[in-house]
Amino acid sequence: MRARIGPYVPTVAGLSSVVATESNRPGPIPPVASPTPKSALPAGRRHPYWLPPALTMLALGLWRLDEPELWRDELFTWSAITRPLPDAVRMLGEVDAVLGLYYLLMSGWTALFGTGVVALRLPSVLAMAVVAAIVARIGGELLSPRAGMLAGLVLCALPSASRAAQEARPYAFAMLAAAAATLLLGRALRRPSTGTWIWYAITLAVAGYVHLFAFTVVLGHAVAVVALTGFRKRSWVIAATAASVAVAPVALVGATQRAQVAHLPLTAPEMLYTYPETLVGSAVVAGIALAFAVPAAVRSPRIGWIAGALVVVPAVALFAVGGAVHVFAPRYLVFTLVGWVVLAGAGVARSKRPARWVSLALIFLLGIPAQREMRMAQGHSDHGAAAAARAITAQLRPDDGIVYEDVSWLRAAMDYYLPTDNRPRDVLLARSAAAVGGFVAVECADPPACLAGVSRLWVVHQDPYRPLRRMRPVKAAVIGTAYEQASRYRHGKLTVTVFTRVLR
Repeated sequence: MRARIGPYVPTVAGLSSVVATESNRPGPIPPVASPTPKSALPAGRRHPYWLPPALTMLALGLWRLDEPELWRDELFTWSAITRPLPDAVRMLGEVDAVLGLYYLLMSGWTALFGTGVVALRLPSVLAMAVVAAIVARIGGELLSPRAGMLAGLVLCALPSASRAAQEARPYAFAMLAAAAATLLLGRALRRPSTGTWIWYAITLAVAGYVHLFAFTVVLGHAVAVVALTGFRKRSWVIAATAASVAVAPVALVGATQRAQVAHLPLTAPEMLYTYPETLVGSAVVAGIALAFAVPAAVRSPRIGWIAGALVVVPAVALFAVGGAVHVFAPRYLVFTLVGWVVLAGAGVARSKRPARWVSLALIFLLGIPAQREMRMAQGHSDHGAAAAARAITAQLRPDDGIVYEDVSWLRAAMDYYLPTDNRPRDVLLARSAAAVGGFVAVECADPPACLAGVSRLWVVHQDPYRPLRRMRPVKAAVIGTAYEQASRYRHGKLTVTVFTRVLR
């Protein structure tokens, strides 16, 4: 690895001649000569500087990986990937088509390693370790190996990076695709080749198929290419167009499934104030990262345009669209952290040796409270489903039934955490979510008939004092008149109330 691989893009003076050359004759931009042969570089510069960030992220990802309960979206992942293939295909026609590739990968993984909490989350841990390595390579090739290693370590310090690593959702893979595409873009701009552009296009398409919103990375790349080459990079246009065509089918299907994100609020100006904190996972860590990132973007234009555009452009685009369509959520933009940390690593690298490591240590230390909190039992969500399942199992009687308020993830939570051989009967279930082709099961149309003969019910709900509030009127009416409350157990935001039949 070269100590400095040369400017990632030509200097301002050299850029003019390169653009003129490309405009006058076909062919790629001539490679920029390396100032020093690889064999003449100090041995330390050839060391794998990307390895410490990768190992650090791996260790952080494995730290208490099984402690937090699966939250709502992770339960939907489990529900999706454990269905028979025909049911899974039918589901993607109704919901979550934009996550189809991730579900496919996870289905193959869990077929080999099972669906325990660790097994579900381990692919994200491994993906984030690779992300840390790629981030280091981006920083190393844009500026220096030192800046690259520091960028990877800054990524490890961000609480939201650990959250992405410890979550059975596609965000780690979205970051992986975005980081790989950014690395390939930088290489293609400096030393063009057909193979690099082809891999760049493939990586962009993978980003769109893993998580559709991650494809907005191409918007940030477009701004960088315009700023650095005057938009005379026809190879980039061809690669980006090919990737867009490849992603178009999933985008079109996803546009018909917008109801599943209808719960997201429309964007408002006040969201801009909380966006950095929500994206990074800690307001103070976000502030320090910005304090290092902004000066680095100003001082190093090649880093500023490639990494800075990745930070700003996708967020601005989704925020603008989110004023009319329910599409904006900071977790959808976690892939932009790649740009954040590349810039922050460059900023930290400019400090003198003692200040450099003190700054890095400070970022880690200030992020510890958020890092610890997200690794607690209810660190991903405070619904308390696992504890509720234990309470039910401990007091279960052979003929007990279970009923849920009309919230889809509650049934998935109990299906996951209750033992398959020791659980109350789901007395109102008519057709499972898998059979329907979505995440919402179909319940009995005649609750009085379905509840006949059931003397005791476990009702799972969120309102701690009104267990029947979020139920269909006919379901709430029969439970409220035929049963009376006997006991109640509160676990996080989840409550389990025992109802016993009234003897008349």
